[in-house]
Amino acid sequence: MENQVRFNSRRSDNNLDCLEWYFLIINRDKREISRITTSICSFFAPIFEERKSYSGVLENRMGYQFLNFDSQVNPGSGWRTCIFRRLVKDHDLYRREKDSDGLEKYISEIDKKVKI
Repeated sequence: MENQVRFNSRRSDNNLDCLEWYFLIINRDKREISRITTSICSFFAPIFEERKSYSGVLENRMGYQFLNFDSQVNPGSGWRTCIFRRLVKDHDLYRREKDSDGLEKYISEIDKKVKI
């Protein structure tokens, strides 16, 4: 699996003037994960409601960070490179609250998809 940042967004149910954002950062370097997380949070500031944030290490020793928050920032085109050289829109990325290990299962499925 390669280093990557995936994202998705939808209208927020709790804050009607916001978008709910989902980001998944997968990287071998913990400092890089931290830098990208900081870039995301700075770009989308102010964050109105931080819902979920998970981090961990996968079997292949890749680290990951999942971020989920509401923000009024609705970026136009060209914003992706401000955060990471290649952000991938992933419609399958969302909160998985009903299954405690759902995020890990989802991440393991990413590697089976077509390489980005």
